[in-house]
Amino acid sequence: MCIQDNSFGNVIGSISSVFTGFINLYEDKAVAEYKNNQIKEQAEQAREKAGQERQEGIEEARNRRLQAILNMGDKKVLTAGGNIALSSQTTINQLDNIKLNGELDALTTLKSAENRAQSYEQQAHTLYSNYALGKFNAKRNFRNGMIKQVENTAKTAVQIAALV
Repeated sequence: MCIQDNSFGNVIGSISSVFTGFINLYEDKAVAEYKNNQIKEQAEQAREKAGQERQEGIEEARNRRLQAILNMGDKKVLTAGGNIALSSQTTINQLDNIKLNGELDALTTLKSAENRAQSYEQQAHTLYSNYALGKFNAKRNFRNGMIKQVENTAKTAVQIAALV
């Protein structure tokens, strides 16, 4: 009788283990989905940040060009106020230099913004890759866990059948 009671206790333990295994399996699935969603959200934020960097670069470059135009205007006013002909070669060269320096500043600003944007896009690409890999691994782990739990259920059913 003691042997049969011990076998019955083992079966009850096995049944409990099967239910616990299924619960843990679904909890692990939920945790994996949550982590994957966080990674996806980070990737989307990086993509948005890339767009913002580009837009800010365009606006800053525009401001640099406007500043160059203002500086050219100031130079013209100072030149005219000093009774220097605006058509003199020196004045024309100075105005061209102001204009070219302003354009160089604008282009440098755009390039810097584009480099930052590309860095964010690379980060987003890496995160999207991690998201896809995490999703694949989560499905694989869930499937393998489900197979194991079905095997445990079958073993428990065999134990119950042996008792009956």
